[in-house]
Amino acid sequence: MKTRYSSYIINKAISFIAFLLIYYIMGSWENNITLTLQSSILAVITIGMLGNILKGMIIGWFLADDISLKFNKKYNTTILSILALLSFYKFIYYLLLMDNSFGYFFIKAANYFQWILGIYIFLLVQYSIKKKKEALSNNGY
Repeated sequence: MKTRYSSYIINKAISFIAFLLIYYIMGSWENNITLTLQSSILAVITIGMLGNILKGMIIGWFLADDISLKFNKKYNTTILSILALLSFYKFIYYLLLMDNSFGYFFIKAANYFQWILGIYIFLLVQYSIKKKKEALSNNGY
């Protein structure tokens, strides 16, 4: 019991340090790319989206011991589709050139949906890896 608790704390500390490091690197990287790619807004949005999804995956690693998912294919597909649509709002906004009625609110909110998408992807991948390991151990491999 003592070793499990200490490994839990070590895992949390490592994931928190990794999150801070990735957050700092991605923040400075996004700023540098934004300054160099001022003419291409879609490139800036793509880099920002990938950075937010990566940050979400690091947060998912941080939360992985505390949250578990049930594997329901229809439910997971629905949730991933909704999160992906909400995460791609910036692309939809700039490609369709919509009016500014809800634009600013949804553009800022899309960052949080991208983080949630990254968390959800990490937890799904972790769950599927855990199930495959259990299946292999049950088969004697």
